[in-house]
Amino acid sequence: MEEFEITLRDLIPARISEFPKLITGEPYFFDHITNDRSGSSYMYYWFSSANGEKRIKKRVNLTEVHRAFERLQITGVFDRAVFQEFCPKSALSGPCGFAVIGRILEALGVAKYCGRGTGFKKTSAST
Repeated sequence: MEEFEITLRDLIPARISEFPKLITGEPYFFDHITNDRSGSSYMYYWFSSANGEKRIKKRVNLTEVHRAFERLQITGVFDRAVFQEFCPKSALSGPCGFAVIGRILEALGVAKYCGRGTGFKKTSAST
């Protein structure tokens, strides 16, 4: 297991288990981390359906969280275009993965959400 993934497994869920939405509403909640059949590590999260009657589960690929971190370090930005290009497996689960990955970057102390048009920007602490 690579060092970044170890960092994520230490961070989630010990320090962060809820991922606030980018707009108002109930946050996304940590469910578990596991490997899929191919050996790729995924973090599963859930949120309530619109009527609140069931839990909807989604996932983000931990390798792609690392890619998002790397792009943020290089470009200073993690926006929806970066999410689509560098996190395709996570994007398959839906656009909410963008918020979850961004909130993970915030929990790492390297990014801050700056609004809908901008996405997440690198913080000065992450240099």
